[in-house]
Amino acid sequence: MPSAITEMLAMKRVIEAKAARSRTKSVITWLLSAIVLFLFYFCSIVKQARMKRPLFTGYG
Repeated sequence: MPSAITEMLAMKRVIEAKAARSRTKSVITWLLSAIVLFLFYFCSIVKQARMKRPLFTGYG
């Protein structure tokens, strides 16, 4: 009987470790997605700002 309990505890540890890895991957994926979306947003703002001002026309 003790070996069955030990085996169940070992299985629970394995399942919990897999769940923790899955949560970590989800958080990393979410953060990378948020960073990419922020960069797209930032680049579009910079592009709009550059389009509003005239191009360099030279000195004098």
